Amino acid sequence: MAALFWYVSLFPGRIGSDPIQAVKLMEINKSTDWWSSIYFWFLRITTFGGNSIWLASLLSLIPMYFSLIYFLYSLSENKRRIEKIAFLVCLSPLFGNFAVNINHDTFFTSGVFLLIGLAMRNYFRVSKKIDKLIPYFSIIFLLNSKTGYFLIVSFIFYLFVYKKRFIVTVFYIVFAIGIFLITSLGITKSPVPMHYFPFIADLKCVTQHPEARINTSEWIYFSTISTTEKWKAPKSCSNMDVAIGDLRGPNLEKIRPKEFFKNYFSVAFKNPAIVVQAHLQRSSMAMPPPFFQGPQNQVDRNIDNPVGFNTNIALQLGPEVLHPSIDYSVLKVNIPILKPLESIALFTGFLINQASWFWGWGGLWLWPIFIYLMFRIKERNFFRILSLSYPILLTHFLLFAIGPIPAPRYVMSTILVGNILMLFLLANLFEKTKNKDGKF
Repeated sequence: MAALFWYVSLFPGRIGSDPIQAVKLMEINKSTDWWSSIYFWFLRITTFGGNSIWLASLLSLIPMYFSLIYFLYSLSENKRRIEKIAFLVCLSPLFGNFAVNINHDTFFTSGVFLLIGLAMRNYFRVSKKIDKLIPYFSIIFLLNSKTGYFLIVSFIFYLFVYKKRFIVTVFYIVFAIGIFLITSLGITKSPVPMHYFPFIADLKCVTQHPEARINTSEWIYFSTISTTEKWKAPKSCSNMDVAIGDLRGPNLEKIRPKEFFKNYFSVAFKNPAIVVQAHLQRSSMAMPPPFFQGPQNQVDRNIDNPVGFNTNIALQLGPEVLHPSIDYSVLKVNIPILKPLESIALFTGFLINQASWFWGWGGLWLWPIFIYLMFRIKERNFFRILSLSYPILLTHFLLFAIGPIPAPRYVMSTILVGNILMLFLLANLFEKTKNKDGKF
């Protein structure tokens, strides 16, 4: 019922800029694999060609809910406590608002839930009939995000190392490749060389620094991509799209890998601090304290500034945790009777967003996960901890390596898992306090 509240109150769902771009391509009978082919097919079918989002949001919520329940019941916890925490989590806007947002990150998060749940069941040596189907669901969910491709590879490696079942591993590989190839049919491959973007963003951050170590031959090569003036124009390094915005053009499609990476590594090794800091800024939501700074808050934290100073009406200065709106008027539905529920749902989402530095800091929520594994499960072996948390750790590593922007939605799996395990830790602490004092 708690999960259903979010679907009803935020009906027909929420949708932001990325899927709207896909919807607009559908309107002119075009397609793209920019996010992934299977995700574009999902949008095309569930939005009825870009005409409505009510089914897409429902089919985002359902996998999120059942993946969450699967993960919760994979933990070695009291059933009654699991039920209570499941209700609290489903009631939270972190789950509900996120689950009805049309975005491939909901499927990615569902896939991570399933992978961690399966790893937990293998660890506790608990097996259910549904476990045989989980790898197939997780592969399908993760194929909705290109970051998910790496997690599929890591999952197959995990099965091969821990299960040592070669035939089964090969079967999952064939299944993943088959789904990928089938869903690629009828989808136009994007001509934009996205795989170069993180590296070009690094170079932009170096070239715009007045004391950067760049020799003449390297400048000559960079000028074949864009003008020297554009390379040197100061831009924020925390957003890959902003950093490379002025550099995008037809010359990017003519880049030759050997020549490009020769110049990239030459410049990067001569200016390591700039390159590393650029990566840290683009992945600030994934980096743990106290070693790294967290993400910028969505709402201006300087109380001396007027409310909304230099921002839109949503007060958005930094990245949001939860998307509150339908950003395409064609897809909006006006149902007056639902307005009070929508107001409540949006207000709780606003409370999360106005403290996005905390709720959206995935690196911060890594700590409850490791505390739970080390002190609740009492697992101290490094490789066993790695086997239980590899989907999350790999996600954070990938975000540091190739993350485009410090968006909390990329680490929502960490945020939700961290919140859930924190609730279990607190429940256990309260129980011990009650038993010790005889009252609570």
